Amino acid sequence: TRTDHTATALAWSFQETGKWFRRIVFSGDTRPTAALINAARDADLLIHDSTFTDIRTAWAQRLGHSTATQAATEAALAHAGALALTHISLRETRASILAEARRIFPAAALPDDLDVLTVLPSPARGRDGIVRSGTSGWATIVHRSVASPTAPGLSA
Repeated sequence: TRTDHTATALAWSFQETGKWFRRIVFSGDTRPTAALINAARDADLLIHDSTFTDIRTAWAQRLGHSTATQAATEAALAHAGALALTHISLRETRASILAEARRIFPAAALPDDLDVLTVLPSPARGRDGIVRSGTSGWATIVHRSVASPTAPGLSA
């Protein structure tokens, strides 16, 4: 799906079928757009550009990015299970980005670079792929840093 950025940019949807049905949508760089909300409808995880906080909304619009509030709003409107915020400006604090998003979408997370995200199968989604909950925030993501001694293949 095309997104709304200053250059050509796409959102991607990855879907697993079989024993479980999981779907992950990656926004890429984008301003808020109905096309992304539609593409992310009932996704287990939406990974979304969240470059700025609301104080820089005009700047985000001009540069073709989203604020944390805008990303969270899109996740809620799409009834996504969970939200991972990415593409954070160095002008922002991680705490302010996460707090702003969680006011709208409590199932928001802000993984570190190179973190491993595991999207856990949700009882809200049946084997047929249909979401039964009808509400946002029903999936669970677990993330751990690859620098953690508990990450596979690494030692303390």
